[in-house]
Amino acid sequence: MQASLESSAFAKVAILIIRSNPCDPDTRVQKIATSLAKQRAKVRVLAWDRSNAQDSSAPLLPHTPTILVHRLGIKAGYGVGLRNILPLLLFQTKTLLYLWRHRKHIDILHACDLDTALPALCIAKLCNKPLIYDIFDYYVDTFNVPRILKPLIKSLETFVINHSDACIICAKSRLEQIAPSKPKALEVIHNAPKKPATIKPFSLLDSSPSRIKIAYVGVLSHARYLPELLELIKSTPSFELHIAGFGILQELVESYAKNTPNISFYGKICYEDTLALESACDIITALYDPSVPNHIYAAPNKFYESLLLGKPVVMVQGTGMSEIVEALNIGAVIDFSPRNLTQAFITLAKSDTKELQARRKRLYDEQFAWEIMEQRLWNLYKPFAPNLCKLLVVVLFGTRPEAIKLAPLIKQLEECEKFLICTITSGQHTDAMLSPILQAFDITPSYNLSIHAAHQSLESISCKLLSHLSPLLKHIEPELLCIHGDTTTAYIGALCGFYQHIPIAHIEAGLRTYDIHTPFPEEFNRQAIALIATYHFTPTKTTKAHLLNERVRESSIFVVGNTAIDALRTTISKSFTHPLLEWLGTSKCLLLTAHRRENLGKNLAQIFSAVNALLESIPDLKVIYPIHPNPAIQKSAQEHLKSQERLRIIPPLDVIAFHNLLYRADIILTDSGGIQEEAPALHKPVLVLRDSTERVEGLEAGTLKLVGLDPQNIFHTAYELLHNQALYATMTAKQNPYGDGTSAKQIASILENLLGGGQH
Repeated sequence: MQASLESSAFAKVAILIIRSNPCDPDTRVQKIATSLAKQRAKVRVLAWDRSNAQDSSAPLLPHTPTILVHRLGIKAGYGVGLRNILPLLLFQTKTLLYLWRHRKHIDILHACDLDTALPALCIAKLCNKPLIYDIFDYYVDTFNVPRILKPLIKSLETFVINHSDACIICAKSRLEQIAPSKPKALEVIHNAPKKPATIKPFSLLDSSPSRIKIAYVGVLSHARYLPELLELIKSTPSFELHIAGFGILQELVESYAKNTPNISFYGKICYEDTLALESACDIITALYDPSVPNHIYAAPNKFYESLLLGKPVVMVQGTGMSEIVEALNIGAVIDFSPRNLTQAFITLAKSDTKELQARRKRLYDEQFAWEIMEQRLWNLYKPFAPNLCKLLVVVLFGTRPEAIKLAPLIKQLEECEKFLICTITSGQHTDAMLSPILQAFDITPSYNLSIHAAHQSLESISCKLLSHLSPLLKHIEPELLCIHGDTTTAYIGALCGFYQHIPIAHIEAGLRTYDIHTPFPEEFNRQAIALIATYHFTPTKTTKAHLLNERVRESSIFVVGNTAIDALRTTISKSFTHPLLEWLGTSKCLLLTAHRRENLGKNLAQIFSAVNALLESIPDLKVIYPIHPNPAIQKSAQEHLKSQERLRIIPPLDVIAFHNLLYRADIILTDSGGIQEEAPALHKPVLVLRDSTERVEGLEAGTLKLVGLDPQNIFHTAYELLHNQALYATMTAKQNPYGDGTSAKQIASILENLLGGGQH
């Protein structure tokens, strides 16, 4: 392999998100992780589980099994200040060791708070890794830090901000909070919820239709007026409180819920249930105490949830986002007191209208939708992971004809900004056969599996390709695998893709003889590929009809012509010169290609016999035979082709020379498939050295003739064509049925639409 599997050029970027809580749940971490995982990122989470002493691993969410969270089990409390200093130091030490052990499998670090940013910054600098510092909470304004330590902690966080590669804040107002730091790059990513397809029904406990339903879902902690809220609800029978969450005030909440008929507690619930509960209520509360500095800059989940759901929210004057609620009159902003809170609940319940609900939802859609935040997140990551928002498309080939026909598509796909193109050659044909074609089109394979060996069998090709290609595809995890035609490389490539659930685009699909042994093994290969391909790009309506008859979904079939014609448009030149053209002079030229596996032996000898007879019978005829390197073909040519001055047996030509020789030839004898498409585009008659052909469109159009393998029939048909001008003109005047040379452009455009342009 030219490139090692350790190469990260095409592998997904490995992102580790670090958080000093268990992330069970943590909606912001979950949104960031799943948004990054939608792109070319392999996301992991490292978290602190304060309720256990043992480490554990699990999926971050039930529906995201590939996003794993590893929890460091270190028992500690929440909100207990300096009593957590030893557990915190232990957590940071274990985090540092974890990062060091896994440093080779981490491309980008994403720290979510100062507790995690310190060890992350150490490893980022030691190992030259980018660090994204996501400032969930500004430390000295959030936690109970002794006054004497505040200057030190603030200086430390300023240092981390200034030395991180990029920072994230959850509201623009936090620019004031983090001053005087100067981040290298900064993005505001609001903590808005994702809009679900539907909000599921939620059965509220002990609910009465006559009561005003109030929702609180979040951390059950001090400085959120929870004791006051609980007491107010207890003393006001016309209200009911539906509360969910966890934290140090959980026992207090449970006690009120147990003894108060209009208070219901649901414990810790998932985010889907959070939105469902809030949607079932009339009013959402976000009661932050403004005496806590961090609350001045807060961006409460409940603010965004109120917009998404169209529900009114009650906030406290001077807390984060309250100015928006007040300015747009979409909720209530109060100086906190039980009386003011009571009045706010009553007023909102009476005054809420459909127009206000629509205004809130519109504000979410236009300014705070997670889709907008998601794009900001991706843009922030692009300098550190340029391929993050691109779709990896693997183009696989292994033989000379595949390389010729896929080259125009590769070049076209490389022009698509949303695609990252990885080219893999199996090496089914030797480098000597492939290199001239790749050089002509300026293509350097990303990986060369180099499976070719002398006297290789179908079994050896298949086994080696399976064992080489499968681990490579697992490593780079492409979004699409493009294969071409009916070679063993194409078939085994499709099989590898199928095993790994990679969508497969089959170029030149639908060709059929319906004789499983003719051509062998190609007819089997292409029929088998049709069973597992996702998208089928067919040359003609006839090939589409074959697939429809095999019950392939019509919506997955696209008639685009043949990319072989695209290749001709770039390789043919009237000014082209070559010693072979000089040798031909004004003589008639017969171009011979014969190499198919099923023609080895007697059939090849009969073809050579017919060529000998044509040379003997037509004095001004010259024959050029670019011979396949297969030793069996070389030996047969030596034994059966008579040596003479008007016959040139040459090594395979590069694609430009071959196409220009095709353009100069007067007649082509071939058992190749691709030439049956190329030569008619150049108005050259083709005699097919087979008993059947899958290119039936050429037969129907009259650009091809099947002459089989009988030497007499080959001789007489070729002789007549070269001497009967009317018959020759009839074949060469026919229109080529394989397209106008825009196939690659069509395929690239279709793939961009099918794959969503990178937003997958």
